[in-house]
Amino acid sequence: MSMLLSVVAGQGGIKVPGAPGTLSLSAGSPAHSVIDLSWSAPSDDGGATISGYRIKKDGVVLVADTSSTGTTYSATGLTASTSYNFNVAAINEKGTGADGNTPSLSTAADPAVAWTATGGYTSGTSGSYSWIRWTSSGSFTITSNTTGKTFTQYIVAGGGGGAGGDDRGNGGGGGGGARELTGQSMANTTHTITIGAGGAGSTYNGVAGSG
Repeated sequence: MSMLLSVVAGQGGIKVPGAPGTLSLSAGSPAHSVIDLSWSAPSDDGGATISGYRIKKDGVVLVADTSSTGTTYSATGLTASTSYNFNVAAINEKGTGADGNTPSLSTAADPAVAWTATGGYTSGTSGSYSWIRWTSSGSFTITSNTTGKTFTQYIVAGGGGGAGGDDRGNGGGGGGGARELTGQSMANTTHTITIGAGGAGSTYNGVAGSG
């Protein structure tokens, strides 16, 4: 008899909510690092007001409780060209309900910084970084930098060493100088790079060093 009464009493109690409505994913802004989530409130609130939602990314809790009845969320700081899956569960005073559907979406590729250059130079990559090295004067122009990337450091090499002295003991030309520029934000800006030539000889028969 006591068991029957317990069951009947439980029928009218508050339960955890049902699963939310269909979760949809879409590219955020910027698309290479943000995914937008959108869903609807569960049709079954468990007999109590929905107070928030739990969000998981790749099976790991991303947000334990949004503490909001809002049904959208933007996942930021994601890696470009990577697939992610998400699911959402509703929360009421009884606890967290079941996860809804688990859709997946890939972030876009990281937009490359496009540039042009003049003068004598070589370029390449080192790990995740790109570099350009001049061997003569020239210019560097960023033509596209949609993500606002910053070139944190580049070095401009000076001219080569001066020519040797002559048979009378006169000194040769000196080498050009060098300078280092740090923390340059070069979005859509032209930068002219000048390589110093060797200095002229100090006395008779001195010869200018090569740049």
